[in-house]
Amino acid sequence: MGDLGGASYLTDEPVLEEERTWAMVAHLSVMAGSVVPLGNIIAPLVIWLVHKKKSAFVVKHALESLVFQIAIMVTMIALLLLTVVTMGAAIILAVPAILALVVASFVYMIVATIRASEGKVWEYPVTTRWIS
Repeated sequence: MGDLGGASYLTDEPVLEEERTWAMVAHLSVMAGSVVPLGNIIAPLVIWLVHKKKSAFVVKHALESLVFQIAIMVTMIALLLLTVVTMGAAIILAVPAILALVVASFVYMIVATIRASEGKVWEYPVTTRWIS
């Protein structure tokens, strides 16, 4: 990722309290999707845009959150399209899969928030490494 002018998460430098807070907010902000359409994507994107020149640690967490939320959204859309295309036959597959995605998303968000509060980097296990 390179040096972004802030404390790098790749070094042994301590992560500032403000960086940990913003990293936590980047993960918790996905709950905005419950209130605002696409809020789960817009919130981490805004945090990334604001902090991209300030803190590599916050950038890493915001991008992890953003990529994971995009992956969840694409998967849910694919499951819904599959159900529509098969005229409802795939609903037996789609409903449990969507419920599993919602639960996994919530659990991963909590784990990521805890790791951010500890000043550690968290990588969602089910997303591809588009970012480093």
